[in-house]
Amino acid sequence: MTDRELAQQAWREFQMADRPWSQVANYPPARLARTRWGKGKKLLDMVGSVPSPTASFGSRPQVAAFRSYYAGDFSIDNKTIVGSNSEWNGAESGRGLEISGSSRTVISNCDFVGVPGSIGTGIYMDDCSGTLLIQNCRFFNVGWNALQINHSTFTGGRIQNIKVKGGRNEDIINLFGGSGGVSAADPLIIEDFFLEGDPAKCRISGSGLMFEAAQHVIARNFTMLNPGQVGFGVHPGTNIRVMDGTIYSQAYKLAAAGDTGADLGDPAITAGSLTEVARVKSKWFAINGSENPVWVAGNANNITGWDTNNWSASIDPAALAVVL
Repeated sequence: MTDRELAQQAWREFQMADRPWSQVANYPPARLARTRWGKGKKLLDMVGSVPSPTASFGSRPQVAAFRSYYAGDFSIDNKTIVGSNSEWNGAESGRGLEISGSSRTVISNCDFVGVPGSIGTGIYMDDCSGTLLIQNCRFFNVGWNALQINHSTFTGGRIQNIKVKGGRNEDIINLFGGSGGVSAADPLIIEDFFLEGDPAKCRISGSGLMFEAAQHVIARNFTMLNPGQVGFGVHPGTNIRVMDGTIYSQAYKLAAAGDTGADLGDPAITAGSLTEVARVKSKWFAINGSENPVWVAGNANNITGWDTNNWSASIDPAALAVVL
């Protein structure tokens, strides 16, 4: 390994461990690199540069869509990924990143740009495991999903600081087929995510966040503006917790008649799989112009934190607009 490669490895390892940059210099590869390079050099010089989460959208080095297929670890930093309307580098039509069988995944400081009219996905993951870190990523007009995770369970999984604007949304974020954390003690955490759909393009059955047989997930600190037919939904899951969010939607011309801010179907309530919904504020206008902020089948008293929610809150939609 070169000195710079050692320093870059240290930086990637600390991203995975969710530790601050200031601690990287104490990590063994960084210490070794510093010893080789000389005490007068800063670790930042060895890395070359630290990708900025505040770079203007789309200004990072551009790469085409591609697929990683059972290649073990997967890591990408500081890129702009452009989707395609045709298969490209193994990725299915419209997908930016397609990742299958990864045992360790890091996606940081990346921008995803969809193709007009695409039905694809920004990040598509299937049959993945191990550690997951997706952070500081932005999505614009990415098609059906910004993030789709299928049949994948993670240890120490974290998705954080995500911004999404536009798109022909099915579900902006979707967890399907048992995806989530490995246990209640080791959940997948999705936090600090800010979603804005496009009422002119949204599909009839779209949502902001959909749990479909997901497990052990904490979703917290979020906003949704015009995300689709539903703000978030659980159909069903195991140990799902949704906290500290603000949801607003105008009446969609394309929405189905049952559109609502929170769609909590009967399986979620009767099976006790929806563990907590707390401190959520919602203002949701259905297709006929009436308010329809939440739909619950079953007894909401089974849900922890239910009394802390405000399903007819005063919300300024302009304050929820996403700036990439």
